[in-house]
Amino acid sequence: MIDPESRYSVDPDTRVTYAPDGAPIDPAGLEPALRARLGFQAEGYRDPRFVADPDRPYA
Repeated sequence: MIDPESRYSVDPDTRVTYAPDGAPIDPAGLEPALRARLGFQAEGYRDPRFVADPDRPYA
């Protein structure tokens, strides 16, 4: 999954995060908003391809 604003990406299956040049990086070093867009939340990881709908039991 590629973040269109920053070009950083994450593999949702392995949670490996990549810089725009393709090098694996530690997501802890990214700004909080970018980490959140890639799926890394304070409460844990959530696949960023799916968006929670508060009115439905499914994403």
